[in-house]
Amino acid sequence: MNRHRTNRRRGIIAADVLAAFALLIITGAALMIAVTRQRLTATRLADTREAARLAESALANLQSGVPLPPDVSETKITVRPADGGGAVTGQHWVEVEATVRGQTRILVGVVPSTTPSTTRPGQDHP
Repeated sequence: MNRHRTNRRRGIIAADVLAAFALLIITGAALMIAVTRQRLTATRLADTREAARLAESALANLQSGVPLPPDVSETKITVRPADGGGAVTGQHWVEVEATVRGQTRILVGVVPSTTPSTTRPGQDHP
């Protein structure tokens, strides 16, 4: 009788240990998924901020008459005329689109009508 009780206790303890391991594995997997998603979101947000900063810099350069910075890997700046907007003497409206690793930001602003000739070829810049 004593021996039968001891085996039953061992079985219950083994089941508890297995349940605890399963719970730890599930909790660990959920934590890893959450950390991975957080990293991806942080990277996407950093790329979005960099695209906005790059678009602001490009628009400021155009407004100052300074040539646009060259494209570097995984970044692209596109300048094209913007539709609408009120007429401003000696200036015109443009859209500056900056893309960094798939994240794009567009800024609209006015630039002098005489823009530097060093803007990149292929741009629809009046």
